[in-house]
Amino acid sequence: MENSSLSNIKIPINAYDLFGYLIPGLTFVVSSFLFEYYLLHRIDTSTIEGVFHKPFYTLAELVFFNGIADNWILSAFTIIVIICMLYVVGHILSSISSLFIDRILVSKGYGYPYEYLLNFKSVGDAYSSAFYKGVFMWLNTIILLYYIRRCLELNNVAFNIIIGIINYFFIVTILCK
Repeated sequence: MENSSLSNIKIPINAYDLFGYLIPGLTFVVSSFLFEYYLLHRIDTSTIEGVFHKPFYTLAELVFFNGIADNWILSAFTIIVIICMLYVVGHILSSISSLFIDRILVSKGYGYPYEYLLNFKSVGDAYSSAFYKGVFMWLNTIILLYYIRRCLELNNVAFNIIIGIINYFFIVTILCK
């Protein structure tokens, strides 16, 4: 009886679901790799203090430049693992973007189209839409600057002052609502 109920379970995976997660995962990994490659090969590394963190570039060196192309079984397994990794990265990006873009920015900052088309007034929100737009913009700026500082290992005073000023604007945006 249990065997028949398990055989009736179908996992619906179609091309839309597959490529809807693979393509964003691939785009994120390739753009991160290209950013790290640019930092490593195009910028004068004598100006960068120490060695910067480059996880995607190191992974690509390990996978593609260590002689695994000689063994076709290992190459096929590597390709399958990479595709699975891209699919998982796509799911992670999808959940993060759904939370921040759909739930916070669109819902709170701009409003859904049906609210404008049907003349609905949103009730129960103490903050204005400009508040949510400002928080979203400053938070993305802070995350980007911390990522750049981490990759380049910038610990100079000027960059830390810039990050401090941006943090100040972020806090002022939250407190002034």
